[in-house]
Amino acid sequence: MKRLAVELPFRTAGSGFFPVFFRFVILNRRHRRVRFSTMRSSPESLVASLPIGTLLGTPVRLSGLVLVTAFAAGWQLWDPVAAVLLLTGLICALLVQNVVWLAASRRAGIYPGSLLLWPGGRVCSEPPFPQDLPAHSRSSLYALGASLLSCVVLLGLLRQQDLFSADLLLPLTLPSSAPTDTFATRCLRLGFVVNWNLLLASLFPARPQDLGQILYVFLCRRLPHLKAR
Repeated sequence: MKRLAVELPFRTAGSGFFPVFFRFVILNRRHRRVRFSTMRSSPESLVASLPIGTLLGTPVRLSGLVLVTAFAAGWQLWDPVAAVLLLTGLICALLVQNVVWLAASRRAGIYPGSLLLWPGGRVCSEPPFPQDLPAHSRSSLYALGASLLSCVVLLGLLRQQDLFSADLLLPLTLPSSAPTDTFATRCLRLGFVVNWNLLLASLFPARPQDLGQILYVFLCRRLPHLKAR
């Protein structure tokens, strides 16, 4: 049908090249828009992108950019070892959080492929049913608990070795390393900073449109018969 719609102006009188060309471009753009929107909303594309998938609520195509930014933040200290440790710690912290969330969702019988990774609430790409909201909330709490447990363990190790300072609790602040610091000391400090900042970021939605999803989920829970337009 699309070929007939494009070839029909060639057979009519008075049809020129530009009307046919623009009509072909419009049809092609509509076809691509429908195809890409279907790919974004399909659960299979989200399942293939997990467990890293989305990073702090950002789309999959921006996940690599955030990792590059973390690497650049470590490189800013003129220390390539700190940049590698920061990048590795961030990937490991995200993997732990996502694996715990997927395991909790699977145990609760929830299909997590239709979910976006908003760490504080796991906002769905499609609003969930009100009866599934407690299971989604428990999965989110388990993921946040994993990050909190990692922070507590690393904090205990830092206090045990008298390496803890109040500067480590400041958000988005990288600790400066002394020439006498060992490799294990730097790993402990950067690991705690990464997990602590990830836990703080997990308490807030990373995208403005997630606030609308949160409001819709709240209304669905209060009004079970609410339907989207």
